[in-house]
Amino acid sequence: MYNNKNENDSGNIPCDDWWGYGGDVKTPEKEMALEKFTSEIWDHLTEEQVNDSVFLKRWLIARQFDVAQAVEMFLKSKSFREKMKIDDLLENYVPPEVITKYMPGGDVGHDKEGSLIRIVPWGELDMKGIMSSTKRSDLVKSKLIQFENVLEDCKIMSQKIERRVIGQTVIFDMENVGTRHLWKPGLNLNMYLSHILEDNYPEMMKRLFLINAPKLLPMIYKLAKPLLSENMKQKIFVLGSDYKETLLKYIDAEELPAYLGGTKTDADGNPYCHSLICFGGNVPKEFYLENTEEYETMSSMVVKSGDMVQLEYKVDFAGSIIQWDTK
Repeated sequence: MYNNKNENDSGNIPCDDWWGYGGDVKTPEKEMALEKFTSEIWDHLTEEQVNDSVFLKRWLIARQFDVAQAVEMFLKSKSFREKMKIDDLLENYVPPEVITKYMPGGDVGHDKEGSLIRIVPWGELDMKGIMSSTKRSDLVKSKLIQFENVLEDCKIMSQKIERRVIGQTVIFDMENVGTRHLWKPGLNLNMYLSHILEDNYPEMMKRLFLINAPKLLPMIYKLAKPLLSENMKQKIFVLGSDYKETLLKYIDAEELPAYLGGTKTDADGNPYCHSLICFGGNVPKEFYLENTEEYETMSSMVVKSGDMVQLEYKVDFAGSIIQWDTK
């Protein structure tokens, strides 16, 4: 059952006075920053956004209430959304089959506060296969649709439980994570996608649970840490072998898949909820772009470590895209 009290993550602050997930409280300085921030971006706001204090606070919280930085962040995001044509993406974009079949993850229900729960079996990710089989732009577009769906779900749940739902809970299952997950191009792309989340959907991540952490976790975290914001670091929780008990403190059993300690299953009783969660796996070679006609039209070269190659192109049309791939 969802908690329908008008409270946020801290359990005692009304949602109208939400100033961050850590239970941060309102101060005169923060109120002044909010007023100034709203004034400076007023001409760029929709009527809905003007009346949405939580939406406005997200940008300030992400930049520690530095108004100038928050304004810059907001305007860059607005430009990015226009460039990516978000509304058109939501209506017309269809992700490549390889992404829908082999990119791990799925939304399974809602936590006790009404926030969407996403489970990511990261150990089953074949990032090299994914990157060999699709364009970087398709991965970005697919993520944007995912984030937009979270925003829409927050609106729906807010109306349903009559309490503002603010963010998302993610369970990152690291079972079977090994050295292949340290492949640097894959790690870099994952971090790039994470930056898109932070730069354009600030404070959407409420909490990130890591379960079944491998011995490699300290190494992975060391690589990722410099690229994570301080806000994001504070939302990451590494759970021990008793993770099922911890998850049930935040998620009702009927909303959590049985294999993670809940009671939710597919209609056929499958405890892994394959109808909701993509578990990835190795990408078959027939999906690789090198086996497509488009790949055959590309030129190739070898660039040795430390070398630099400069290429010149004549661009005839505005908005043209230069595409490259690594093998």
